[in-house]
Amino acid sequence: MGNYRWLMIYFSCFAIFFSTLDVIVGPFIHAHGTSACLLMRRSESEDVANVQYVLLILLCSCFGVTITFFAIHFVFRYFALERKGRISYFDGKYFLIWLAIPVVCGTVWGLALHFFVGHTYETTEYLRENILHHYNLEMKDVIYVGAFYWRTLENGEMELVISAAIAAGIMFSVKATSISVVCYYGFLSYRQISELPQEGESAFTKSLQKQLYKALVLQAMIPILFMYLPIGTFLILPAFNVNIESFSKLATLFYAVYPAVDPLPLFFIIDNYRIALKDEGQGEDIPELPASALMAPGFYWFALISCLIISIFGSTVNFYLFYKFLKRDGKANGFQKICLVKTLPNFVICFAFLLWVVPVTALDYTYSQLPYRLNSIIGSLAGSWAYLFTPFLQVSLSCNRFYVLYFPFGIKVLKRVPVTNISIVLSILIVSCVCSVGLQETCGYVYDPNFFCWRPEGLPCSDQLAKVILAMIYSITFSSNVFNVLTGARLLVNKMVGMNQQEAARRRKRWMIMFTQSVIQDCLHLVDIINATYLWELSDELWFQFLFLTLSFIIIYTLDG
Repeated sequence: MGNYRWLMIYFSCFAIFFSTLDVIVGPFIHAHGTSACLLMRRSESEDVANVQYVLLILLCSCFGVTITFFAIHFVFRYFALERKGRISYFDGKYFLIWLAIPVVCGTVWGLALHFFVGHTYETTEYLRENILHHYNLEMKDVIYVGAFYWRTLENGEMELVISAAIAAGIMFSVKATSISVVCYYGFLSYRQISELPQEGESAFTKSLQKQLYKALVLQAMIPILFMYLPIGTFLILPAFNVNIESFSKLATLFYAVYPAVDPLPLFFIIDNYRIALKDEGQGEDIPELPASALMAPGFYWFALISCLIISIFGSTVNFYLFYKFLKRDGKANGFQKICLVKTLPNFVICFAFLLWVVPVTALDYTYSQLPYRLNSIIGSLAGSWAYLFTPFLQVSLSCNRFYVLYFPFGIKVLKRVPVTNISIVLSILIVSCVCSVGLQETCGYVYDPNFFCWRPEGLPCSDQLAKVILAMIYSITFSSNVFNVLTGARLLVNKMVGMNQQEAARRRKRWMIMFTQSVIQDCLHLVDIINATYLWELSDELWFQFLFLTLSFIIIYTLDG
């Protein structure tokens, strides 16, 4: 970590000072008409009141220190990421200069307030009635610093208060410089973090960079939401004669909350900090634990029982459908054949939950205690083969509806060709070839009872296979929805010809039902793709990932039936 640890200690100590000072001062941020001020209760003792004024100026200066330090943090982060040696600018005498910059900016901020927008008779009289109305305080009972931007002349015209304009110019120069540095180096850091996983091959490197990226985004959002926007709005709108009295109390809250909220992304996103916070590890290797030890007891039993009930229901529904389609009288058409085959991957997934996921989780097995080969085979069958096979069948359903509506009398060349059978066989062969790669060691898709979820093995081969499968699912889903849009358009504008009105209505109703079924099934799998690709990454909490990975997986394939 180098000097980064001292930088963070420096900022942590400052944040403690900031928060302690905020408690002592107990400030009110207040805006009225063309004025914006920070005020506190005045002590009856003149000597104490002088100290209070110094503390108030110091508290205001903390804002200048905070936004400057935050910009330095982003510069350091980028220098460390780019790995070009510029991190050496944070060593030796240079490091002392970096530490001095926030103090200098805070001092400039405080002096600007003291000399240009300090206590004046004109500002006091302007605020007197409003402070009495809002806080039931006389002006002799408060100490304040604040900008009074416009004065009203005897002829009714507005005149700019030059001292307030100078103070605002100094403060906005510091703010603009800070936010420009944050945005510039934040963008460079984001681009660098996006490229780093291509350089490192270990799962640890990829995971760490993903965590750093999330922390970076949140650490950029927090000061923008709690400092730059509210305080910037508070300072600039009165200059345009916009009355924001009702916003004042909210600005006071944001100003106080920021130092407490700022370190939270590190605590809850970076694994090492989160584990330390939970008092696990204590600097030693973290023991492998089953899901029951990592989840809250109530949620663990909810997860286990819900998976058991849904897997029983899903297995029963899909087995029943398979039986009914198989025993159906008469020759099955293409749509019915695809529906028959589609029950198989649904059943495989539900059955895998029933006979594998639920039992090994309930028996408190850890990942290393499971037989690797058996886990890999079940994972490849349920987590890869069935998962990929379903979109292939789904696009076949959509294509079938498209073909029937656009070519109601068939295409002469294809009339003697068993298109549906060929489509199903080709789908099975393609999916089986792709997923057979997962049977190799380090390439598998496995169930991890430690985290109650299916996952790739976390090695280059399995990660690459997962990307290939995901890319195939995306392209197939896109194709399926294209066919659905074209089919829907045809159903809306097509008129039945060559048959009576009753027969036309019967056929349209039948086609609409089949089309609706196909669209709903496509939407279900689209929801699962979004859950398994994006939403689960929004939190590292086990319960959150269970909902969007495991529970979503079993529910979607049950609802599909």
